[in-house]
Amino acid sequence: MAGLTVIVPFVLEDRLNEWDGIFSKAANWAPYVQVDGKLATGQNPASSEPRCERAAAAALLWLTSNLIHWKELDRGDHLAALRAA
Repeated sequence: MAGLTVIVPFVLEDRLNEWDGIFSKAANWAPYVQVDGKLATGQNPASSEPRCERAAAAALLWLTSNLIHWKELDRGDHLAALRAA
């Protein structure tokens, strides 16, 4: 970990493996995105664009599947509906 153990005292991959967690990755600095429910996460800065695309696609899917309900809401309830989603 390139001498960063002073800042981060463990390697996340090692810790997740110790705790029987699920860890997946791509080659160093390659874009890599994982989505689980409402969480979309990227491995590194190269993952920013594909992560945003996945998050936008999920939001669009949610909006289109809930459009009928969206139209029924009062204007002030839109933010509350997004927070609840």
